[in-house]
Amino acid sequence: MTESTRPRLLYILTCGWTGMAAPTIRMLEDRFPTAGTIVQWLPALRRHWNTARSFHPDRVVWSRRRSFLNEHVPAAFRRRTVLCDRAITAYDGGYEMILQNGVLHAPGSRLDRMQYAITTDSTRALSLANPHDEQCHFRSDRQAREWMALEGEVYRQAAAIIVGCEWVKRSLVDEYRVPAERVHNCGFVPGIGFEAAATDKAQDGRSILYVGKGDFEKKGGGILLAAFEIVRNHMPSAELYIVGQDNLPPRAGVRVVGFVRDRHVLRELFRRAHCFVLPSLVDRNPLTLIEAMATGTPSIASDHGALPEIVGDAGFVVPAGDPSALADRLLELLQNHELAKSMGHRARQRYLTTYAPAVVQAKYWTVLDALVSAL
Repeated sequence: MTESTRPRLLYILTCGWTGMAAPTIRMLEDRFPTAGTIVQWLPALRRHWNTARSFHPDRVVWSRRRSFLNEHVPAAFRRRTVLCDRAITAYDGGYEMILQNGVLHAPGSRLDRMQYAITTDSTRALSLANPHDEQCHFRSDRQAREWMALEGEVYRQAAAIIVGCEWVKRSLVDEYRVPAERVHNCGFVPGIGFEAAATDKAQDGRSILYVGKGDFEKKGGGILLAAFEIVRNHMPSAELYIVGQDNLPPRAGVRVVGFVRDRHVLRELFRRAHCFVLPSLVDRNPLTLIEAMATGTPSIASDHGALPEIVGDAGFVVPAGDPSALADRLLELLQNHELAKSMGHRARQRYLTTYAPAVVQAKYWTVLDALVSAL
């Protein structure tokens, strides 16, 4: 494919510049010129109205209610689709193919006349199956029927759907009736700053790292603190570093780092940690597990979503919501340096063979080049 024959892609980000969208688009731009990027939210007046009518004294609850109205109801899906239609028209055909990240709206109202592919890390059906993800649960059967019909049509009309794990592929095939040959598991692109992570791994036998923005409890924060208390009873020297959270009450051995925006600083935190832990109840395909692998850091994750599939032999998987099981695995890794070292080595190898940029990139090219050749 020569410079002059490379098609221009128009990117549509239904969730904004999420953790996965930015590195994916940066990777794609190495091969396909960018015609433009569309991020189409609801109009400001509608968002303000949704903010007012979803008011709750608890700010976390308020945020969930507002997000539900702005992103997860059929009316928002339809309205954002219309606005996306208008935004695409402004490009006046100055692109060959559309690549949409996520399905919170359609890329346009005439899907049968559009050449588009979808990248997604989940489906609404998977969110509905998780009792802890109530932000995505419908308020009525009518809402559910309408949304699933809208979302399903976008999937079924897509020329291809790119996912990062078999967990999501099974949902698309089994629950949305998408032909399996149109769903491609290409893996995940590592977070920015971790593409070529250092391999001089530290193992101090005491430091545990947690990284997670958003709802601390739903990401297993309370379970982690309970498990860490058990660990400290056996190992008073153990330390827990919490990144992405603030305003947590002080606890012995817990270091609240807060938000880290410098990706190189974050990479160094991973490299220096003895192990990484993510006992989440809601995360579907967290890039933090891949970032841990990139630095050769063994991980302990809950058995929710695609977490076991991502971890593989690069760490331990424990039952979600079980602090005792989590504490047992933490102690095992902290007290057994040879185990931690060998597991860290497997983590690095798993990253290199499955999630390194060149590996994921080659899979993306196979899918997109086939679509381009059919244009």
